[in-house]
Amino acid sequence: MEENTNSGNTPPETSHTFDNKVALISDFNQIGNMPETKFQLEGYLFIIILSGELRLTIDESEYVLSSGDLFSCMPRNVLEHPSSSEDLDARVIYLSRDFAEDVSSKIHIDWTFSMMVNRHEIIHASPADIQLLLRYFDLAKTRFSVPPTAYKRHSVEMLFASMLYVLFDIRSNAGLQLPPRMGYSAAENLLQRFVKLLNESGHKVRSVNEYAALLCVSSKYFSSVCKQLTGKSASALINDDIVRSAQLMLKDHGMSLKQIADALHFKNQSHFGTFFRRHVGMSPQQYRDAGCGRGHGKD
Repeated sequence: MEENTNSGNTPPETSHTFDNKVALISDFNQIGNMPETKFQLEGYLFIIILSGELRLTIDESEYVLSSGDLFSCMPRNVLEHPSSSEDLDARVIYLSRDFAEDVSSKIHIDWTFSMMVNRHEIIHASPADIQLLLRYFDLAKTRFSVPPTAYKRHSVEMLFASMLYVLFDIRSNAGLQLPPRMGYSAAENLLQRFVKLLNESGHKVRSVNEYAALLCVSSKYFSSVCKQLTGKSASALINDDIVRSAQLMLKDHGMSLKQIADALHFKNQSHFGTFFRRHVGMSPQQYRDAGCGRGHGKD
């Protein structure tokens, strides 16, 4: 399987997986050339840009990544329209949610917490840091090819734990806040529980009061924690999540507006339309007809 067994006649493999939990991709065209041009992430995505440019849209905002950029993105973000320059050279790392959380628990640092708050990040790294990450990437590929042993999974987890420590250093050098150590403050623990509920509720829970009741805290305290740790109110976080799902569904022309309203648990299509217009600045049909245009969001 590994590249060092390549005789020269067979192209080297450009994707490697481990236990359906981790994927390493050396050729971004495997993603960019897929027929489906939008993806809702189920796990954590990291992209390392070695050369060239990569353009992609994340939750309605367009970004351009270039040489030395590190991109990280948490589950449930929507990525769209990836396109690249001809000279793009990038490495992609995908971690399932449970694998990422297992690694976090073993190193007693919750890097998923900072991503939960920021949702996605772009950091510019030094050439030395990029080369170090590449060495970990190549080592992981080699380790994936080893036949199953009693400690293979553990060694893979520790390898990625070491890689995450490098990422922490890069974040620190960029002036970004380091992730909290396990054993959160009460406020951090509350926010993590809230985001877990938000991800699992399927939009059935809609109000600040309902979430506060499920979390066994007062609405006032719940709202203050959200504002303190994310800069957004609890209601804004709830509404942002609903809007994000609605925008994704509107890009699926196989779903009618009524079906979308039902899927998001609105009382009826009219209530959905009023909500969407208030937060996006146009009706759901206008958004769909505009080709899912960007830049219409409201604070």
